[in-house]
Parts: sequence; C-alpha cells; structure tokens
Amino acid sequence: MRVAARGFTLIEMLVTVVILAVLASVLVLSVGAGDEEQRLRREVERLQARIVYACERAELTGREVGLHLRAGGYAFSAMQGEGWRFIEDDPALKRTQLATSITLSADDEALVESFAEQPQLLCFASGEATPLTIELAAGPRASHWRIDIAFDGHTRLQQRNIDDRDWRAVERGRR
Repeated sequence: MRVAARGFTLIEMLVTVVILAVLASVLVLSVGAGDEEQRLRREVERLQARIVYACERAELTGREVGLHLRAGGYAFSAMQGEGWRFIEDDPALKRTQLATSITLSADDEALVESFAEQPQLLCFASGEATPLTIELAAGPRASHWRIDIAFDGHTRLQQRNIDDRDWRAVERGRR
C-alpha cells in the first residue's frame, strides 16, 4: 500500500508564480498611469496659478508681464526700457522646465525649443491680457488639459479625456 504524498507539485507552484507576476504587472501599469495624470494636473494648476499671479503683479506694479512658452517649459518676463527681461527675483515666476513626458502647445501650434523674443501672453497693467489657449498633455493615454486666458485676464481650466470629443470645464474662471 502506497501513501499519497502531501504538498504542491512544481507545476502548481510555477502556475501560481506566473499568476502573481501577471497581477503585479497589471497593478504597476495602472498605478504608473495614475501618477502621470496626477503630475500633469498639478503642472496645469501650477501654470494657471502662476498666470493669475503674473497678471495681478502687472496690475499692482503698473508694468506689463509676459509669458514666454517653448517646447518643454515656460518663463515670465517684465518689460524693461530696452525690451523684455526674464523675471529672476520672484520664485513664483522663475523659469520652469516641464517633465519630458509633458507636451505644451499654444493656440493649437507646436512650440519651438527656445524662448521667443516676444512673449505669447501679455498681462497689462490695466488688468487685461492677450487672449491665449495653452494645452498640455502627457503621454498617449493621459487626458489633455487646456487653460483659456480671456481678454479680461480671467483663466478657465478645461479637460478632455482620450475618448471625449468635447472639452469639459474643470472649474470656473479664476481671477
């Protein structure tokens, strides 16, 4: 009479390890996509807040403030006697380099690698601004975000998911 051995066979253990590996990879991929989306949202909200701050600074100081956009980053400048100078003394308006996964466009046009001589957005001392639409995206699976700046200086934040055709408002205008 032979007694049956207890325990797991090698095949059963290998199947269990493969199932756990597949589940772990699915979990890592889903968490990674969420991080990318959160990073993009934080960057969009930060840029919107900086634009509002720059326009308020223009009103308070009586000097125009400009926003220069380029592929991969942005910077704010102030009008000096001879032209535009980047703002270096205010940490909130310092030059910003975006993560490599984030793409930036303005008024549906791709941006070049270097800063333009003239800013794409002007905040005037009167409280008005040049209208501009800034769009940010991160990766092929992330949603797209848009900051609309109106003539009166108000900003509006909108989002469009990959499967959506229309933009939806995320919040009411700021200013």
